[in-house]
Amino acid sequence: MFKALILVPTVLATLSFTLALQSSTKFWSRRTQRAETARSQLITVITDLNLQAVLALCLIGFLLILYFILRFPDLGALIEKYNKF
Repeated sequence: MFKALILVPTVLATLSFTLALQSSTKFWSRRTQRAETARSQLITVITDLNLQAVLALCLIGFLLILYFILRFPDLGALIEKYNKF
């Protein structure tokens, strides 16, 4: 699980770095312009550093919650037992 906390941000950083190094070539037909526009919009969304930070924090939170759920499976019953007092 901790490998995923390191692997996901590393993959996103590598992807954004490789996409920044690629040269942009433009073709002048309408079909390729539409495909290039959709591709550039997708690249813009993927390489957005703010989005990567939000996704990394959400992933860390999700993995922590999953860890605690699996680590303490009877936590709900324990809370219910203490709430009777």
